Amino acid sequence: MTNPTRFLRILFSATLLTPLAFIAINETNMLTIEPVTDEGIRYIVNIIAVALTLACIPMALRLFTMPKPRRQGAASVNGYVRWAAIRIALLAVPLFYDVVTYYCLGHYATCGWMAMMVAVMFLFVWPSDGRMRYERETAYPQDEQ
Repeated sequence: MTNPTRFLRILFSATLLTPLAFIAINETNMLTIEPVTDEGIRYIVNIIAVALTLACIPMALRLFTMPKPRRQGAASVNGYVRWAAIRIALLAVPLFYDVVTYYCLGHYATCGWMAMMVAVMFLFVWPSDGRMRYERETAYPQDEQ
């Protein structure tokens, strides 16, 4: 791969632009979604949103401190790109779910807050050359082992 960070930046940008496009379509009333009114369904969907968000965020942020991703990421650039794409996907899934459920539940505040929390976490996984060099090192500082 000639420029792995370029590929990861394109993936990163596409991952953020897709929910923004969905938000823009909904806010301009180009797509009308009938909100779910059943409280049981709303509760279950809300619990799934919170659980998914709170499970994926720490895993995505600490992915390269786990043995297998660290080993494969240090072994080759393609291994690093694969695990960096998985990290972006770990944040993309709850972001998409939270944004869609926010509108499907009739602007349910919890899903909106979860989506904003995931969006902020994207700032911590921006693909850069320095991040790639640091995460591909096999000898991490002692506090991260």
